[in-house]
Amino acid sequence: DVDGYTLGANYMAGPLNLSVGYWNLEGSYSAALGTTTSTNNELENILVGGSYAFGPLTVGLGYENLDNGNADSDLYGISAVYEAGAAAPYIMYNQRDFDGPDADEWAIGMNYSLGKKASVGVEYSSVDYDNELQDAGYNSADQFNVSYTVKF
Repeated sequence: DVDGYTLGANYMAGPLNLSVGYWNLEGSYSAALGTTTSTNNELENILVGGSYAFGPLTVGLGYENLDNGNADSDLYGISAVYEAGAAAPYIMYNQRDFDGPDADEWAIGMNYSLGKKASVGVEYSSVDYDNELQDAGYNSADQFNVSYTVKF
């Protein structure tokens, strides 16, 4: 039994894009902060982000706070994408602070437009958890993704 709501707003003015979001869940739920244990708690998430386009280069910044009543985490991120015709290479970096220990993640990839409704992409990412998080069962990992997107 879960009660929840989500609120969000976006503002776009030329090359500037700003967004804010908030969601809240109360009740019995599972998968809080990567666990599968059911809990009777409140889960709250606040997100703030923005981007600015400098011609073909777009730079983005983001912040997220997640609080499940037992633990609090903050996520900070930065990204850049360069649109060169149909190709759009990008790079991202995120740092998550779990009330002390940290996790760092970076990714590099490229999307290629096949037209207005389809694209393909490739991405390599790596996440590295501090020793305290590794002791809690979080494993550092590398990942390679290939995607095909169709918009309806």
